[in-house]
Amino acid sequence: MSKKKEKEAEKFPVYDELIVHDGKTITKTKKWWRAVVVTSPKSYPGRKTVSIYQWRYDPKSDKWKRHAKMNIPSKDLWEKIKSAVDEYLEQLGV
Repeated sequence: MSKKKEKEAEKFPVYDELIVHDGKTITKTKKWWRAVVVTSPKSYPGRKTVSIYQWRYDPKSDKWKRHAKMNIPSKDLWEKIKSAVDEYLEQLGV
């Protein structure tokens, strides 16, 4: 499958009032799905936000349900998060 078709086939289960501009799946199993998604509100399409999502599959409803979401509003915040995570990963030796 081409990258374009693969991207079109992947519909991220975000809130209906959001426009998905782009996104990349990080991991996906039968139970869990993690992705970085660029969205904006339909009411203000120019206000794009990068978010990290985590969904859990609910077999009863046959839907992916949001388990966690973290907005990354600036590169400065991302660098602080990344630095802290890298520090702990180094301490753990992974």
